[in-house]
Amino acid sequence: MIQAGQVSFPGRGDATSALEEPPIISPSSEYQELTRLIRERGLLDKQPGYYAFKILSTLALLAASIALVAMAEALWLQLLSAVFMAQVFVQMAFLGHDAGHRQIFRSVRRNDWVGLGISFLLGMERTWWVDKHNRHHSNPNQTGLDPDIDIPVLGFTEEDSLSKSGFYRLIVRHQAWFFYPMLTMEGMFGLRLAGIMYLLHNKVKYPGVEQALFAGHFVVYFALLFYLLPPWNAVAFIVVHQMLFGLHMGFVFAPNHKG
Repeated sequence: MIQAGQVSFPGRGDATSALEEPPIISPSSEYQELTRLIRERGLLDKQPGYYAFKILSTLALLAASIALVAMAEALWLQLLSAVFMAQVFVQMAFLGHDAGHRQIFRSVRRNDWVGLGISFLLGMERTWWVDKHNRHHSNPNQTGLDPDIDIPVLGFTEEDSLSKSGFYRLIVRHQAWFFYPMLTMEGMFGLRLAGIMYLLHNKVKYPGVEQALFAGHFVVYFALLFYLLPPWNAVAFIVVHQMLFGLHMGFVFAPNHKG
């Protein structure tokens, strides 16, 4: 006989056994199992052959982009070389990312050397980026904790958007339209200015060296372009190069971090 409040199914016993809750698996045990599988399958193993090829080929592409600037006489060819150099800069940024994760060498110092070299070639501050990126990975997409979503001109939640005021609120209100134009300014202003502010207010891992490499990039970059190109052509090259560098970095960054 079926008691009040009890449901029975033929061949399945009473409702108590049929509706038992599954065992609770803690997130930490799931993470440990995932880590074990990743290590077993060699996904964290170093790949020196790949990175030797990647570093050498990227440096070759950088040299080719500079050679194109030197050989191009027409403005449209010079601007085309700016487009090419922007893509090379993004590839160097990817290498800097992997060095920051200590993914290239087993030695921390060797990864740092690559990171310092990339910081010179790109004009980006190494310690600032590593610090910001580590905090991002520790608190991905958590408001108030992830620096990658602590952006004055973007709102990621309703509360975040309503907290803006003045000019920032105006931008956030129309951020869907402003997003791509703002990306074009990220390369020259967003990433570089953040590095300058970090250098002014924080200690870096390699004091003196990082400041010299950061400043040295801009000395070499501007000197080379204004030596190879007429002044206004050099200005046009810089604008196109930096805008496309920021845009490409944004195309990579936004889908993988914001959805």
